[in-house]
Amino acid sequence: MYIAFRSFGNHTNQMYQFVQGDILAKIHGTKYVPFYIYHFFPYFPNLEKKYKSFNTKIIYPFLTFTYKVLNKLHLIKSYDISDLEVCRNLSDLLSSNKNVILDKWDFKGNEILFKGEDLLKEYQSYYKDLFFVDISSVKDKYISGNKTNIAVHIRRGDYIGHCGGKYYYDDETYCKKIDELLKETKTNNARIIIFTNDSEINKDFYHNRYDDVIFSNEAWQFDQQIMANCKYIIGAPSTFTMWASYMGNVPTYHIWEKSEKVSKANFMIFTTYHQEV
Repeated sequence: MYIAFRSFGNHTNQMYQFVQGDILAKIHGTKYVPFYIYHFFPYFPNLEKKYKSFNTKIIYPFLTFTYKVLNKLHLIKSYDISDLEVCRNLSDLLSSNKNVILDKWDFKGNEILFKGEDLLKEYQSYYKDLFFVDISSVKDKYISGNKTNIAVHIRRGDYIGHCGGKYYYDDETYCKKIDELLKETKTNNARIIIFTNDSEINKDFYHNRYDDVIFSNEAWQFDQQIMANCKYIIGAPSTFTMWASYMGNVPTYHIWEKSEKVSKANFMIFTTYHQEV
């Protein structure tokens, strides 16, 4: 049995952590117990059906606390799966019948444990179903049936301090990338759907620039599913857009450098973790 007792990062990071642990369990034919997963039940009904039991919300928090205390006191050992050296010594243990306590997750797709891209592709339909969000009640509000839908993820807020603010871009930068995409794809009839954590964003700036712009005001899990229904995604490097790309097979462009020009060759469908964000 593999046990994940500590989640990391925001919700999308935790979902990736879940997928990695779950794939490990599939590889070795054993059970995976992610103690933190009950937090996601309100967002993903199919996930709740698979993991919910009468005592989940009681037992998991209690065990999470217990394992954290025991680990801090060095009474139990956990294995950091983001550390390649640790992973090299895990092979025999993972194939044994012992309970293995896993910690953290690996952004880059640990080749030793997960074999990277192939396994994510192999189980993609399974995870798309597990993390499915029904957006039928709002889909027509955002997704146009006769236009090219372009999702733009404007990450502000916490990104002002992330990597020294390197990916905290201004409105003009995002518009420049949108313009480059429209020119590259020869798109004249587009709907720009903007997703942002900036409550003070200048919406008029975008409305004055484009004929059809809409700002999402939905919950985060709806935002990702709406993105997954778009033709393209543009945004600062983020696991949030990586997950949307994975859920919908959407070509996604991450703005690593302001000076880099948008081209089709730089778009990627994230059925792998090959990007560190």
